[in-house]
Amino acid sequence: MYSYCPSWALNWDYRKKGILEEIRHYGADIINLQEVEMEQFYNYFLPELKMDGYNGIYSPKSRAKHMAESERKYVDGCAIFYRISKFTLVKEHLVEFNQLAMANADGLEHMLNRVMPKDNIGLAALLQTTEAAWDNATIDAPFIQQPILVCTAHIHWDPEFCDVKLIQTMMLSNELKSILEASAQTLKAHDLNTDPSNIQLVLCGDFNSLPDSGVIEFLGTGRVSQEHKDFKTFSYKSCLEKILSSEKPNEFTHSFKLASAYNDEIMPFTNYT
Repeated sequence: MYSYCPSWALNWDYRKKGILEEIRHYGADIINLQEVEMEQFYNYFLPELKMDGYNGIYSPKSRAKHMAESERKYVDGCAIFYRISKFTLVKEHLVEFNQLAMANADGLEHMLNRVMPKDNIGLAALLQTTEAAWDNATIDAPFIQQPILVCTAHIHWDPEFCDVKLIQTMMLSNELKSILEASAQTLKAHDLNTDPSNIQLVLCGDFNSLPDSGVIEFLGTGRVSQEHKDFKTFSYKSCLEKILSSEKPNEFTHSFKLASAYNDEIMPFTNYT
């Protein structure tokens, strides 16, 4: 598959050190990873990054729960790391796309046959900033504990399933809306009266999608046509209308105002295969 790459560079012992060096080079306060095997998270990345002042949460893909321990450790999943001097973890949330598809299928054949079998996940962490996060800046007391919902997701890879990619992304946006509302209630229970709109959202992921895809259009513009080519010949309208809001009769929308952190002037593409 990677004939252009020498075998020594594909060796995991070599690659994992390179990945860790890259992470340490940037020294970010929040790190979101996808395709992390369970064993590698617990035995390599978490211990190494704890030495650098991070803590982390992790979940493997949904199929892991039905596997023996000896096989489960090789299942990949999503991880979120945060610098403990700047953030405290309030709550974590797992988003399982196969469970959402099953719950919203209403007997629709292609929802059950195409979307539900894919066991991709999203992982979200409700964080709060600490005083140290502001680096001695003058900040009003109510804002010291700023809540942030950090989400990392891994969307299905196969180009033949562009409809599944788009639906997984749409289900994720709806779940994040629910999580934000639940997070406001959680913070209220901690005597922090928070409106969901005051919780900042950081969304990262391996979306396996090109710039002209329905996934990127939906995330970037907040809307996608019900007739988008990525739905192929399948009609998901009846299911999606129950999940998502629609300002116009022929489109699906989300309420987030997302700005891209990616600049294609810096890097024209993010992978080479």
